[in-house]
Amino acid sequence: MTDADRLFSSDGTRSIRFSPHEMDSMGTTKFHFHEETWVYDAGVDELHYYNKLIRIKN
Repeated sequence: MTDADRLFSSDGTRSIRFSPHEMDSMGTTKFHFHEETWVYDAGVDELHYYNKLIRIKN
């Protein structure tokens, strides 16, 4: 997987998202990034997406 706003794990199931939206929050109390996880369930052929917002304290 490739995306200019994400750093992916080697197996492509996890990423850290730090896009212009997150960079714009630098210097504020809302400064953050996202930890994302994708889990494929072959039994039901579904891809589950989990997004955890992480606040960065200055």
